[in-house]
Amino acid sequence: MSAFLDDFKLVIRQCDYSNTYKMAWSKAIVELSGQFKNETSDYTVIELNDIATKMFKYYWDQTIYFNLFQSAPSQPPVIVSYVKDIINKYQSDKKDYKPIVFIKAEEIIKTKYKKEFYSSIRKSISNIKENVMPFFLNLNGNKYGFYSIDKKNNAIILKTANLRELYENQQDLFDLINYRWSLMLEDYNSSPRIGKKVRIMDEQEVKRTKGLSTFDKFLDLENKEHICFICGEKIDDNKLSRDHVIPWSYMYSDDLWNLVYVHKECNSSKSNITPSDETIKKLKERNIRLQEEMHKNIENKKISILQEFDYAIEHDYVDKFYSGCKGC
Repeated sequence: MSAFLDDFKLVIRQCDYSNTYKMAWSKAIVELSGQFKNETSDYTVIELNDIATKMFKYYWDQTIYFNLFQSAPSQPPVIVSYVKDIINKYQSDKKDYKPIVFIKAEEIIKTKYKKEFYSSIRKSISNIKENVMPFFLNLNGNKYGFYSIDKKNNAIILKTANLRELYENQQDLFDLINYRWSLMLEDYNSSPRIGKKVRIMDEQEVKRTKGLSTFDKFLDLENKEHICFICGEKIDDNKLSRDHVIPWSYMYSDDLWNLVYVHKECNSSKSNITPSDETIKKLKERNIRLQEEMHKNIENKKISILQEFDYAIEHDYVDKFYSGCKGC
C-alpha cells in the first residue's frame, strides 16, 4: 500500500465530526476514480461539477429514504438544504411520496427541474470550494497533497497513478467511508440501523427483505374481516395493502408489531409521515389483541415470529421507536 493511500485513509478515519461533508467528498472522488481507470496521462482533472453531483446523490438518497441529519440540526450542510428543496418540489408535483433513489429520478430532475437542479449544483460548488475542498488536505496541522486545486476552472487535479490506486481499492474505501459516515450520523440521529442505511444506498435500490404478504396469516388472526386501520372501513381484496405504522423509512425493517391492514389509497395518502399519539395508542391496543390471538392459535410457542412479537411488546418497542421517530 502506498503512502498516498495510507494518508487518504488516515484523513477519512480522523477528520472532524462537525458534519458529513468530508465523507461525501471523499466518496465522490473514490466513485469517480472508476471513470478514469484507463487514463494514460500523468495527471487527471476531475471537475467539481461531477463531485457536487455525486454528493447531491448521496444526500438525496439518505434524505428521501431516511431523513438523516448530516450535522447538528441547527447547522445543516448547505447542500442538504438544496437537496430537500428539490425533493419537496419533486414529490409535491408528482403527488407521490414514495421514496426513490436519485439514479432513478435523475433524468426527470435534470429536465423538469433543470434550472433548480443546476442552480443547486452551482451553489454547492461554491460551498465545497470554501468549506470542503481545501480542508480535506489538512489534518491536525499536517498537509496532504492528494490533489491540487484549480479554483478558476472549478476542478481538482490528481496524479493518475493515485487515482488508479483509489479505483483498485474502491470497495475497501467505500467500507471505510460508510463506517465513518455511520459514526458521524449516530451523533445527529436517533434512527435505528444507521450503518445499514448508509451502506444500502450503494446498491442503488433499497430492497425489502421479504414480501409483506407473508405476515397476512398472522394479521388475519386479529383482523380476519380486513378492516382498514386508518379509515375503519372494510377493505376489498383488490385494495388490500399493508402499512408500517411507524414509517419504514425510519425503521428500515418489516416487523409484525408495526404492520397493519389498510386500503391502498389510505396507505398512499398517509405517505411516510410520523404517526400521531392516538395512532400509536391504537397500534398498542391492536398488538395486545393480536398477541392474545397468536397465543391461542399458534401451537408451537417457540416459533420465531411469536417470540419476536412477545419480546417487542415486553420491551415496549412501539413507544421506544415512536419516540426516536419523533426526534428525527
